[in-house]
Amino acid sequence: MDPIPARVTDADVLELVDVLLEDVDEAPEEPPARRPWLPTALIGLGAVLVIAASSTAVIAAFRQSATAERVTATSRLADAYQDALYTATVEQSLERAVRLTDDPELLGWHRDAGSSLDQALTEVETVGTAADVELVERVRERHDAYTTLIPVGLGSGPRADAADRLAVEASEDVQDLLSEASQARYREADAIRESAASSARTTATAQAVAVGVLLLVLVAAALLALAWWHRLRREKVRSQHRALHDELTELPNRLVLQDRVEQALLVGRREGGVTALIVLDLDRFKEINDSLGHDYGDLLLQQIGPRLRRELRESDTVGRLGGDEFAVILPRISGVDGAMVVAEKLARALEEPFVVNGMSLAVEASVGVAVAPDHGDDVRTLLQRADIAMYVAKDNKLGVSSYDSSVDGHSPARAALLGDLRRAISERELSLHFQPKTDLVSGALQGVEALVRWQHPTQGLLSPDAFVPLAERTGLVHSLTRFVLDSALAQCRAWYDQGLELPVAVNLSTRTLLDRGFGDEVKARLAYWKLPPRLLTLEITESALMGDPARAAELLGELADQGVRLSIDDFGTGYSSLSSLRTLPVHELKIDRSFVRDMLTSPQDASIVRAIVDLGHTLGLTVVAEGVEDEPTARELSRLGCDLGQGYHLGMPTTARRLLGDMGPVGVWAPRPSPPVDLP
Repeated sequence: MDPIPARVTDADVLELVDVLLEDVDEAPEEPPARRPWLPTALIGLGAVLVIAASSTAVIAAFRQSATAERVTATSRLADAYQDALYTATVEQSLERAVRLTDDPELLGWHRDAGSSLDQALTEVETVGTAADVELVERVRERHDAYTTLIPVGLGSGPRADAADRLAVEASEDVQDLLSEASQARYREADAIRESAASSARTTATAQAVAVGVLLLVLVAAALLALAWWHRLRREKVRSQHRALHDELTELPNRLVLQDRVEQALLVGRREGGVTALIVLDLDRFKEINDSLGHDYGDLLLQQIGPRLRRELRESDTVGRLGGDEFAVILPRISGVDGAMVVAEKLARALEEPFVVNGMSLAVEASVGVAVAPDHGDDVRTLLQRADIAMYVAKDNKLGVSSYDSSVDGHSPARAALLGDLRRAISERELSLHFQPKTDLVSGALQGVEALVRWQHPTQGLLSPDAFVPLAERTGLVHSLTRFVLDSALAQCRAWYDQGLELPVAVNLSTRTLLDRGFGDEVKARLAYWKLPPRLLTLEITESALMGDPARAAELLGELADQGVRLSIDDFGTGYSSLSSLRTLPVHELKIDRSFVRDMLTSPQDASIVRAIVDLGHTLGLTVVAEGVEDEPTARELSRLGCDLGQGYHLGMPTTARRLLGDMGPVGVWAPRPSPPVDLP
């Protein structure tokens, strides 16, 4: 037996496919049936000869029928052994894949393979002889030993190594026993067929006709069964292949890419070589999807791999990380300069127009490069830093950029935080705190602002300042915004069911304002939670509005048409003109805390606050003061006519559970007896 490889790659799976198909192709074929010939020799013979011939034909037909039954039974038994051998081989291959990935789906397939083996052995016992039953008992003993040793072998230490070796020996014993039995039964079936053919040559015309018809039926049935079995086995192997490849592009998926990077790093450590990881993100892919539809986008993505492949060596790997992100692995590269040369070639290759359904489409890519060991010596760090380099290239419109810690903008700890943040968003480890927005005259609670928090496993509770800028720079802000929006609406729905119409505000980033699908997403989430749009306020900073005024106005108009309330956050620190403010469909102005903090000691800040309050009221907007930290400031804001206040003096950010208890009885809540069935 060949030694078991340390890990399962897509090449291993493809090799398994070839072996299985070779087994099927080399299986013994049914001998061709003899062509019946016309029984003219019996014509004219006497009645005695007719009776004798008829008797002989009947006896011969009976014997041929019995022989055919033996052939069928032996073939069925051989097929059962072959099924058992196949499932034992697949079970061992899946065990290696489980060791590599700990993927629950692969673990389920491994258990299914064990169940299939048991079913095949039961089939052998059903159709086999006493010797076959005895052999099955031996196989089951060795397989039981294998399944008992596997959990121990998955651990670590000398005991696990010993258990692993014994498990390999047990698995190989199972396969050897099944292979020998299968071959023996196929040989036995061949011998029976040869005996039947020899007997057919010596029989009378009537016997030859009967045997010929019977053999034709048996051959047809055997071929149909073999074709069905062959197709079933190929489909099983194909499903395992799909687990290691991207379904749309047929490129290696993230799992395979990580494994190949790890293997390249191992070779590099042993031989002193350099490995490069290149991450590519298509810059205008979303525009193609939005304008032409996802069918065009999918066809374009299918052309990316071949376009990149033509610029690479045979030893290099192209894979898809997901969405419009691709990765290239360059083992044994000269260094950063050599990797940058390849990255620039890849970027230029993608600049050539793609033809999709007769239409020429132009895309560009932002490319990030990281090399080991200079930028990291493990898969996770290398992928993080290639990702950071890619976003530096995108943000600065460089096209191609290599990782540089001096211009990273994230300390080494923050660079490591990037991967943790991806996982935290996908696994919903983040939570929301809510800060009250209070009426400065009555003290009544008028709404809350949702503020995201992250309970980091090692750094404790992190405020938004620690990770939101990182999300905005790396593109994770879209996923983060979706999480905050959905969680805030879920909590708003819970309050609504308690009879509390408590508006909730969610902050939007500049990147979100450029997302053409965000308006539809807000509409869908409000419909899902069955909430009135007026209970959602979206806060946009003044500087974000000025980044792309036309796009911002388009999105804000779309949201306002839905009935969502809009607020300009940190007002007074940006450069928005009075004319643009007058035309935007906003409902609220929030005075930046930098003016509120010193308004009691700075006449200039006091004048700015007064001017913003008057401006907001002139435009018919609600005015909210941020950073209200003491009672004198709250009284002065109330005297100036400011509507609402927000700050530690009025209420600190807290969990939804503690919010209502901390605020005490507030008349504005006006609980209803029960919420309506159909929300407005």
